[in-house]
Amino acid sequence: MDKQEIKLVNEILRSKPWLRVVEEIDEGKDNSDHRGKVEIDTTKGALKVDIKVSSDFPLAKIQFICTSHQGIEHEMQNGLLCLNAAPAKDLSCRLELELEKLQWWVDKYFIKGEKDEHFEYYQFTRQRSIQMLFEEDGLKPLPKTKYGKFKYGRFNELTLGDSIHRAWIAADAGGRPNRWSEPYQKISEGYWGIWLYISGPPIIQGRMTIEKWEDLLKLITPAQTQYLYDESKKMKAVSAYENGFLLLLGYEIVERSQTEMHWDMVLVQYNDFPYEPQKTGPGKYEPADLGKDVDWCKTTNASYKRLFGRGKLSDKLTSSKILIVGTGAIGSSLFMALVRGGCTEIEISDFDDVEPGNICRGQFTFKESFKPKVIELLNAGVSISPYLNASIKAGITPVRKSNKNYKDIKSKLSQFDYIFDCTTDKYLSMMLDEMEFKGQIFNLSITDKADHLVMVTGKGNITTAKSNLYDRISTGKPEPFFVATGCWHPTFQATYTDINTELMYALNEINQKLESKEDVRSFYISKHLNEAKSLVYEISYNV
Repeated sequence: MDKQEIKLVNEILRSKPWLRVVEEIDEGKDNSDHRGKVEIDTTKGALKVDIKVSSDFPLAKIQFICTSHQGIEHEMQNGLLCLNAAPAKDLSCRLELELEKLQWWVDKYFIKGEKDEHFEYYQFTRQRSIQMLFEEDGLKPLPKTKYGKFKYGRFNELTLGDSIHRAWIAADAGGRPNRWSEPYQKISEGYWGIWLYISGPPIIQGRMTIEKWEDLLKLITPAQTQYLYDESKKMKAVSAYENGFLLLLGYEIVERSQTEMHWDMVLVQYNDFPYEPQKTGPGKYEPADLGKDVDWCKTTNASYKRLFGRGKLSDKLTSSKILIVGTGAIGSSLFMALVRGGCTEIEISDFDDVEPGNICRGQFTFKESFKPKVIELLNAGVSISPYLNASIKAGITPVRKSNKNYKDIKSKLSQFDYIFDCTTDKYLSMMLDEMEFKGQIFNLSITDKADHLVMVTGKGNITTAKSNLYDRISTGKPEPFFVATGCWHPTFQATYTDINTELMYALNEINQKLESKEDVRSFYISKHLNEAKSLVYEISYNV
């Protein structure tokens, strides 16, 4: 900021009757931040706030740091206020919005003392680059005991310069197994730590978190301290760390009116143990604090609602058993969309291997060429969602009713609530029509150039309805095909973006109908250019 802009900032600050400028914003030196101080008189006393303005303001940040009070909602450990004002067009507008947000914070959180329904996790001033994943929500029962051991395994590891960042995954924090899928159950074992169910969050007052073991010991019962001291001597053989072991501290929080556990974590050093038992009477011991700092680590709750709560599909889909037959351009992207939407029970079926020509349109990688498509998709799906229980099988060969395998195929397919047929195999469609499942079939196909995406559903009539629709929307010429790799692999021409624009539109339409408890009927999506030569997509139920 130049001198004129700094002058404008100070003029705006002085114009606010609800605050008092104690020190004007200074000019700073060598592109350093500009600093000042204000006080705000309230019914609860004066609130002192330091202001730090970036030299690149309004493009960069302005910070308000409370120096007179600690532990208020949306106040970090160092006093920084989390205000998050809306974007603005220029300096004066940006400053006005930031000050409005500051005034709002003072009234809502400082004066009225309101608490957010959404739980805000506590911040610690110093944390090691050690991360523990756990999963908790209001549906999971609270621990039955107050202490114990937990298993954990290596999730991932990253080396940045001289620093190694390790992430672990907890198998059974609080003596209760996690609810992740089988692949994550396997990697969450290998090492052991200790957990304690403490009486409250590790804070001194408000949101000011504990830094000394002297304060942390006040939350731990004598039985827990004795257990921690005794078991610490046995941890060297089972801990992932040579110099110490991981300690999970669990306590109850309220998240949107539901009580659930949260876990914070500490690295306890063997050679620098934070306390020692002190005899206070016959057979009675209490912990004697040794003045040590708490060595905090990082934790993250990876519960289902936290992973998918901001983007989950309809419960009708996420709680159902789904089969995707055909994992080409449509089926592979559909699978990934369902996984990211929170679906947990999906089977994928296809005969084909990944070919280099599949890369431009499907959810595959060049590195995995010549491996079965279903295996690559399974691995990708599991890497996205720890709640995915996915299975794979070879493609389905259409058979007649007289075939000895017919009943077995029908029995297996009848287990699914929804079958997405993405194969464009007319004979498979005919067999599925004949079987007349209780569940619903969605037949998805796309025309050349992605001029249309067709979704046909129904009971026993999908093949006929689809054929009639294609006769109606076609140009009267045979459908052109682009030969990808030899005459055995003809396919349509369409880009990844073409296909997925229409596929996501179709999936959204299906999801919206399920969400609103309406019947899902057949439809098709058309792409064309309007008068302005812009792409337009229209949906029609005239099937």
